[in-house]
Amino acid sequence: MGSLLVALGSFAACGGEKEYVYTRQTPAVGRISPTEFTVRLTLDRPAKTVTWMETARDREGEIGSEISTLNNCTFLDDQNWECEPLYSPVAPFQILTQVRMRDGQLFHRYWHENRVFTARRRR
Repeated sequence: MGSLLVALGSFAACGGEKEYVYTRQTPAVGRISPTEFTVRLTLDRPAKTVTWMETARDREGEIGSEISTLNNCTFLDDQNWECEPLYSPVAPFQILTQVRMRDGQLFHRYWHENRVFTARRRR
């Protein structure tokens, strides 16, 4: 819980922080409009982790939020890094999620979906 509060505090402290946005055109189950995913990141190079804070919403409102910590990340710099993939416990060769940043472009593989995010200034 303490690390969650530290992560949230670091997000609040950075006024000019970037966020990354991806829009899935296919509506979520039971919804009628495209889903927008907004992600904020905190990089911890010494710990080799990335904190991923994601909010999903559509025209009808917020769908949900998630905070997770990605481990065993390799950093070249803040604009070029990647984290080890997380594999399915029931299908060991199936990647559940994998995140990387290349030249400031955020990529997220989630199951079979390849998400390419666009950077923008945090609102």
